[in-house]
Amino acid sequence: MDLCNYVEDVVFVGISLNGSEKDWHIQRDMDFTPSQFKNLGLLEGLKNSNPDNNIKIKVKTGGGNQLNKESTGGANLFLDFLENEVIEFVEKEYPNLNKRRGLLGHSFGGLFGFYTLQNRPELFKDLLLISASLSWNSSELVDKENFSKLKGSNSEIKLYHSYGEKEIKGIRTSNNDVSKIIIELKLENLNYKFNPVKNTNHHSVLSRAIYDGLLYLYKK
Repeated sequence: MDLCNYVEDVVFVGISLNGSEKDWHIQRDMDFTPSQFKNLGLLEGLKNSNPDNNIKIKVKTGGGNQLNKESTGGANLFLDFLENEVIEFVEKEYPNLNKRRGLLGHSFGGLFGFYTLQNRPELFKDLLLISASLSWNSSELVDKENFSKLKGSNSEIKLYHSYGEKEIKGIRTSNNDVSKIIIELKLENLNYKFNPVKNTNHHSVLSRAIYDGLLYLYKK
């Protein structure tokens, strides 16, 4: 189905960098993670079950880059860059666009999206967050207290939240847990839809979730 007849006009803004795909992965790991790497919340049970604690776990992303304290934790600086440079540039170059901004994020991008929602809820009014890596550092963002700024915000926000039901347990559990928190908070300023997609994994969920999310956020 052609979305053009069903949703409002939307302008997509992409951010890239000069360099190779490996360079992009390195920058992604830094920009999208809210804190320096400790764990992914996936293998720590195995490590803790070893009485001698001599299991060494090294974690690499899809780009083959090792996650460590030096390569992660730059989300707040990236938010500053978005707010003070990217958004200002777009508004200056395209003054006829309205102020209703959205953010689409998948995986680490979804993690970044929840971090943004919790810390600068006034920045984006529409969020489409898919398969967020919310198990990051023992699911540190999955905490009711992290939504205090959103609860006190005057911004009216729409959030479409999804993942693939065939994803790994860490993704499913952490996203289900944050959804429960959001629902329990009963935030009057948040229009929220949680829609896990059947028979999809971390990558195949994208087309369905983006399609449904755009309809939810921008349907005429």
